[in-house]
Amino acid sequence: MINIKELRIGNCVINKKTKKIIEIIGLSDLNTVEFYNNGTRFSLKNDEIEPIPLDDHLANQLVNIGILSKDNSKKDEFYFSGNNSTYALVYDRSNESYYIGLSATDNISAYSRISRPFYQYHKLQNAYYTVYNKELGKITS
Repeated sequence: MINIKELRIGNCVINKKTKKIIEIIGLSDLNTVEFYNNGTRFSLKNDEIEPIPLDDHLANQLVNIGILSKDNSKKDEFYFSGNNSTYALVYDRSNESYYIGLSATDNISAYSRISRPFYQYHKLQNAYYTVYNKELGKITS
């Protein structure tokens, strides 16, 4: 279950009933989220959704669809496609989490954390929005 206060419109989560990714189009104080399916608006309680785990498999899928880019010489660093900046999505192997990093000026291969570690895709979406003030590319069709 996801705390509804962690979510915002545009976040992607998994519908536990159908096991499909949905994009949130509405949030309610009654702990429900709304989404479209084939042009029809539906709602689910927050215990009927689950986060999309952010892991190596998903990160590589995000590279394949163009949301992230990767310099193959840097194993644990991903870049946000279409953004020229020193921010990156960095994988921390010590606690198996991701964080947004800012390239260190004195050591180009080092990053200073500018976010807390996170493990779910909706938190990556939220961090990206905080950094760039725009939405991360869509993973739903």
